[in-house]
Amino acid sequence: MNNDLQMTIAYARVRFTRKEHQIADYLLANPVPDKIEQLAKQINVSASSLTRFTKKLGFSSFKEFYYRYQQQLNEKTPVTADDQHSALHHEYINIIHRVYELLDGETAEKLSQAIHARPGFHVYGAGFSTLAAQDLKLRFRRLGKFVDIIADVDSMDMYGPLLQAGDLLLVISLNGRNERLVKYLHTLKERGVILVCMTSDKKSRMAALADYVLLTSSLHGEESTGMISAQLPLLMAIDFLYCHYITQFRDSIDTWMETEKSYLLPKSQ
Repeated sequence: MNNDLQMTIAYARVRFTRKEHQIADYLLANPVPDKIEQLAKQINVSASSLTRFTKKLGFSSFKEFYYRYQQQLNEKTPVTADDQHSALHHEYINIIHRVYELLDGETAEKLSQAIHARPGFHVYGAGFSTLAAQDLKLRFRRLGKFVDIIADVDSMDMYGPLLQAGDLLLVISLNGRNERLVKYLHTLKERGVILVCMTSDKKSRMAALADYVLLTSSLHGEESTGMISAQLPLLMAIDFLYCHYITQFRDSIDTWMETEKSYLLPKSQ
């Protein structure tokens, strides 16, 4: 199998079921027939299982997967830079459509009101989510909000006891599965801390604890090979929230900016 498809399968394995691991192992070791029924018989799985498998790789159908397989099979016709650029463009468009379908304006408006009602808030983001958290912090700091970033679960040992009823904590986590963090959130929830979860998994335990859930898209298929930054769907969700906040509270933001102008602008020499 072509190296690009091997990489796609390797990065998608984290979400595979046992049967999908079986399918992946077979595809990596054997030629792929053009008929889904024939392949299903060879692996001893159903055609619907193969369809679900190819969708987890980012393809719309087995037919599209097979087309990509055939396209990249012959080493005499390697994938060109133009092919890669075209594929990248296609994936960008797919992400935009998925994120747009998931983001909820009503949730963004309610969350904007919660942020506006407080002098500041905390943001949790570990790994690549830390960079998204820093982007969010920079934007709201410009609007006069005090924003603290909690960059890993260990830091919750320090920040956790300081959070009190009515404080707002925004957790950025695409998969929402960090069990240790979930335990911290349980404690904070019982204390009355307002929890916000920015995630791609609305069924995660983290999302179930949240007062507000801002859904965005996950990365899968070719996107999860690293060709597209995993921050992209998070940054799009931050754009969405920030846009709603600016739209709702433009007058008060303008007033604050005018008041702080003498402090924000450099002094003339």
